[in-house]
Amino acid sequence: MKASLPIIKDLYKPSSTENGQSLIEFVFLMASMILISFLLLKGFNSGIGKIWTTYVTAIAKPTPSDITLR
Repeated sequence: MKASLPIIKDLYKPSSTENGQSLIEFVFLMASMILISFLLLKGFNSGIGKIWTTYVTAIAKPTPSDITLR
């Protein structure tokens, strides 16, 4: 078992062309997480807006003015 450990360590030796790969992968991961967050936020925001409009309409039913969200 001890003889196989140095072999496993030698399987992956980063070459000199992989210096900035971790940074690029981190930037792509962060950008995709931000994009997904904005898309989910936009989806939830419109649904919550409809629910609030329904509640306000039910509470302020006798008012003659139109209820709109800004």
